[in-house]
Amino acid sequence: MLLSQQYPPILKVTATRFAHSIATGENTLATELTVFRLSVLPLVGGLIALGLTYFLAS
Repeated sequence: MLLSQQYPPILKVTATRFAHSIATGENTLATELTVFRLSVLPLVGGLIALGLTYFLAS
């Protein structure tokens, strides 16, 4: 909703909307970090396994 379409007290409405947007952004960031962590963990494990296989084969 646009700020120009709000009824007084505009400051309270704006503060409430801002608080909701911050919570949404926090959840989005937490999800992105979780997905990143869950994708990097198998990658690192695979690289370690590949390195050990190469080391043991030579």
